[in-house]
Amino acid sequence: MPFASSRPADHLLHWRRSFLVTFERQWRDYLTQLNRPDPTEDGLPGRAMTSAEIEALSDEQKVQLMKIIESIETESPDPK
Repeated sequence: MPFASSRPADHLLHWRRSFLVTFERQWRDYLTQLNRPDPTEDGLPGRAMTSAEIEALSDEQKVQLMKIIESIETESPDPK
């Protein structure tokens, strides 16, 4: 089988295409969130993460998310 070695390359090509499609979709969703004319009720762009999205995070990402949440909760509003 002279082309047997092309199978791993085919798999890699499929993975790259799949990754790029997913990456582009998520990037466009991110840009849409940033450009929303009506920010969330707190005035910030974005949306709450779903429980499925949080579950899909790595342990390191979950730690970073907790740090962000804690920093937001400890910030005091600007007295102006």
